[in-house]
Amino acid sequence: MDPERFWKLAIGGLICIGLLIAFWAVILVLRRVYFRKDRAMSGPGFTLADLEEMRQKGQITEDEYRKLKNNLLRKMNVHTSAENQCP
Repeated sequence: MDPERFWKLAIGGLICIGLLIAFWAVILVLRRVYFRKDRAMSGPGFTLADLEEMRQKGQITEDEYRKLKNNLLRKMNVHTSAENQCP
């Protein structure tokens, strides 16, 4: 193999490796952004309907229901206002 062909192949190979590394970095960043939003949207694991059902079944008291409901609404409001802010 002549030296000119060798260098063309070597440079082509390095370019391919560089593109693969760049592609991997982009995927990594996108996954972090996606999962960060996913985590931010996940709440305590129950909805207002779940709280109402637990209160009706007697699993939580009226006072606990009010506190949990207010806490859940506050968290939902924080997430909603954070999403609506422009960077």
